[in-house]
Amino acid sequence: MWDNLCQSETQGANGTGNVDPTPEQDLQTADETSEVDPGDGLTAVQRRAIEALLAHNTVTAAATACGVSRRTMYRFLKDPQFKDAFRKAQYDIVDHAHARLQGITHEAVEALRAVLNNPETPAGVRVSASRAALTLAYELVESEDVRRRIEVLEQLRKPNPYG
Repeated sequence: MWDNLCQSETQGANGTGNVDPTPEQDLQTADETSEVDPGDGLTAVQRRAIEALLAHNTVTAAATACGVSRRTMYRFLKDPQFKDAFRKAQYDIVDHAHARLQGITHEAVEALRAVLNNPETPAGVRVSASRAALTLAYELVESEDVRRRIEVLEQLRKPNPYG
């Protein structure tokens, strides 16, 4: 995601390559930057910046959306605490999407089955559905194998309590 955000940022907002905002663009009120939430250590502005980064394709668009300059947004992105919170927000979105996908797995399998078993479905479509089903089955077995291997490695890394 970071690479996608930065790819369109190389020219600057006006195409000149200048990433420095004017002084009035970089102003923030003291109360916005000083009120730190003890739970995550971020300010309200930083939390809005994370939401904006998740919702927009570029740093410039995200900065505009949350009311800070690009310079401020890039400064946030260099802060380890902000980067950790941003990464966690990204993972949370993926986890949510994963849960939603799991909820429709049964319907997807039934749709593939219907396409495969329908004699009126064109042969090319049935071949594509077969390929998709076989690919997914292979990837499922492969990912389960990787998960199992990781579990074994984690067990080997655990210290032996008996010496």
